[in-house]
Amino acid sequence: MSTSTAEHTRPQRLWAFPAEPWILAALALTLSSLAYLFPASGDDWGWGTVVGSRRFHDGFEGYNGRWAGNLSVLFLTRVPLLTPIIVALTVCLLIRLLIQVAGVRTPAGYAAATALVLAMPLGEWRQTIVWVSGFSNYALGAFCMLVFIVCAQRDWGVGWRSAKAVAAVALPFAIASALFIEHVTVYLVLATVVNLVLLLRARRSAVVAGAWALGALVGAAVMFSNSAYRAVADGTSDYQSAGGSGLGSIIEQGTGGVSQYAVTGNTVLNVALLVAVATLVATSRVTASRVDRRHLVVLGCLLLTVALSAAVTRSVDRDNYFGDLTSWAWIPAGALLVALVLAATTLVQDTVRSRTILALVASAVVLIGPMAALNPYGPRNFLPPYLLLVAIALLFLAEITERGAAPLLPVAVVGTGAATVLVVLGGYFAVYSQIHHEDVERTNRIREIVDQGQKRIAVFELPHRGYVHNPDPSNRVDMLRFKRFHHLPRDLKIVVVPRG
Repeated sequence: MSTSTAEHTRPQRLWAFPAEPWILAALALTLSSLAYLFPASGDDWGWGTVVGSRRFHDGFEGYNGRWAGNLSVLFLTRVPLLTPIIVALTVCLLIRLLIQVAGVRTPAGYAAATALVLAMPLGEWRQTIVWVSGFSNYALGAFCMLVFIVCAQRDWGVGWRSAKAVAAVALPFAIASALFIEHVTVYLVLATVVNLVLLLRARRSAVVAGAWALGALVGAAVMFSNSAYRAVADGTSDYQSAGGSGLGSIIEQGTGGVSQYAVTGNTVLNVALLVAVATLVATSRVTASRVDRRHLVVLGCLLLTVALSAAVTRSVDRDNYFGDLTSWAWIPAGALLVALVLAATTLVQDTVRSRTILALVASAVVLIGPMAALNPYGPRNFLPPYLLLVAIALLFLAEITERGAAPLLPVAVVGTGAATVLVVLGGYFAVYSQIHHEDVERTNRIREIVDQGQKRIAVFELPHRGYVHNPDPSNRVDMLRFKRFHHLPRDLKIVVVPRG
């Protein structure tokens, strides 16, 4: 039995190696300190005031059906001292679950997973980790998605000692999991039902899988019963639309902006996938008389992905979401899809690991696909598929490690991963320390003006605007919510001045 197969067919020890709890504790403490520096912004000002309370009392009717996500943001915007801790623990859990999915509970696994999660595109970071309103839906929804994947692996591996007890917990958890964000809900419905059917056909225990499927269906029914989705379907929604101007519009959006967000912005991850697959090809060459041409196709596709992704990314200037080359983003996205499928079927020797990669690739496609027909969409929608791509990279790492043909690789991964983590965190601390200082100073200055009886004040925009989602109250609605959130007089005139 291979290492990967064994990983999912035997119970796990509490700690895989002595330093594991210390790594998680240090990461949680560091991320909590960083999250303390994140300012409230955009929708946070509404959720943290009477606006959020009214939405709750109305049952979110006509707003959306994200009951779990909405309740989470209502809570988090009212407990500012706990929010950084919850954000940090969630990121740690995401990393831990990715490692569990890939079966790489090693120092190298932690180094790689942490580096790849922290090195996500800046747009995803600011909208799903920094922004409480985005975190409550996308990061927590992604966490639930990964819990399901781990449970599905257990269904096909060692199974459950007390399946009925686990199912009793899984059912309400699955219902809640389907009430965070729509495309994760759709994915959970499809994935849980497919998993259940396959288990039944294989004549394996499906009690827990059945609970997941039932819970996902119930949660989806609750979510999509909200009138907001009927408004989207009949074209009367003031915020969202589905289908655009028809099939041509869907294809244009899918091959352009959606492909850009899904693939081309993942610079560090794309390079990591290229290096991992190149290492696999090299180790395969050691035991083969000649190089398999399919392996060269895989490498060529990944090189194309990295090169064209860089070109697309460079075409996007700081003040825009898309650039001149965005319409060509489908080429690196398609090349990555071909590369991952070929790598899983021709390079990965472990059967369980190969099937897991293919399942994750299919899952990512299911999560990304709906974005082609929806507006508006943004970087936050692509956190769940990004995490699945990270899991695939970790699975390649597990395959390389199992072969033992590159004995120094774990040391190299630990060194490179740790260096990446230190650089990314160092940069984030420098940026968010300044943002936090300016945010506090701005609020204190406004309050001083109010105490002096003045009715008008000009304040600067927060610095490093690309690191915070909607950092300044730039319209009438946001300004009113900003004042409520900070308990400022409604008749106070605040003018936000651009920085030079």
